Amino acid sequence: MGRKNRFLDRVLRFMGIEEEEIAAAEHMDVGEGASRASELDGASVSVSSGVQNEHTADGRHTNYARVVRLRPLGFDDVQVIADRLLARTPVLMDVEHLDVATARRLLDFLGGTTYAVRGHIQPAGENAFLLTPGGVEVDPNSLPPELSQEFTFRRRL
Repeated sequence: MGRKNRFLDRVLRFMGIEEEEIAAAEHMDVGEGASRASELDGASVSVSSGVQNEHTADGRHTNYARVVRLRPLGFDDVQVIADRLLARTPVLMDVEHLDVATARRLLDFLGGTTYAVRGHIQPAGENAFLLTPGGVEVDPNSLPPELSQEFTFRRRL
């Protein structure tokens, strides 16, 4: 368990993603009940520090997409993840704390959401998945060979 978390932390550090803890209750709609808030209080939701500009070799302008790292605690958290995808934000989802059946349901649902936004789901480790909406490009060629499972996120302009 600790080894997997260190790998994900190393991946995030390499990509330049600095995390800020955010209370999950901030992302809830006003109409949701108090019981939902108490379930989400333990969820770890973090956001990257911002956007960095870059020019590619062929002169195109790109920028790094803002990446959100989510650790759902149950299937009820699927709406938070789906809302991020609908807002065209890439999500790095860690399902390590879920049982296999719940993780499978979550991925099935998010597969439909990802398809709706013309995006992709890719494994990003043993218990982590990268969900990207359409228009976000994953560039594995920009990484050193020892980090072959890690990704750089770029948004096409």
